[in-house]
Amino acid sequence: NDETKHAAIKKLPITVDPPVMGSEVTALGYPESKIQIFKNDSEMTHIMLNIKPTVSTGHVTEVHASYRDLAMMRFPCFTIDAKFTAGMSGGAIFNDKKELCGLVCSSFQEDDSQGKSYYSNGVSIWPSMIIPLSLIQDDCVPDGLETGKTYKVFDLARCGYLDVRGYERIEFFKHENGTDGVRRKHY
Repeated sequence: NDETKHAAIKKLPITVDPPVMGSEVTALGYPESKIQIFKNDSEMTHIMLNIKPTVSTGHVTEVHASYRDLAMMRFPCFTIDAKFTAGMSGGAIFNDKKELCGLVCSSFQEDDSQGKSYYSNGVSIWPSMIIPLSLIQDDCVPDGLETGKTYKVFDLARCGYLDVRGYERIEFFKHENGTDGVRRKHY
């Protein structure tokens, strides 16, 4: 309604920068969560959610500005010594400033001489700045943006719709094959 369109919205702080080597990060995920849908008749649907939130904390051991390897992680990511349980993939990773800095993407458990160690990875946020989005009529559309028009995530950060710190260091380019590319300027 008109009243809620002008209400202040607390935005999730997001950063285009990966976390700093040695810094602490916290990951959130929902492994072993289940959704059951029961359709009793044409007018009634019962949905049962069993959500199991999980938090994992660790320290950044490696930062891969472009990619970790050409086989599995061909994208900007970082490595953490935290346990990411299967099913946490896509969960948020926050840096020590409480900014969203990545998403959970993989985890491996190794047995070492002192017990178990973890080698987990998070994908960096900045490549998402090129993703096209279209706002629909029901969205809270800020002044200067139009519904039905396609915007990059970068455009929504630039106009303040999203709180993305460092977005001004994102730049777009064309690959030799003519496809669009995105990169983050490093300082």
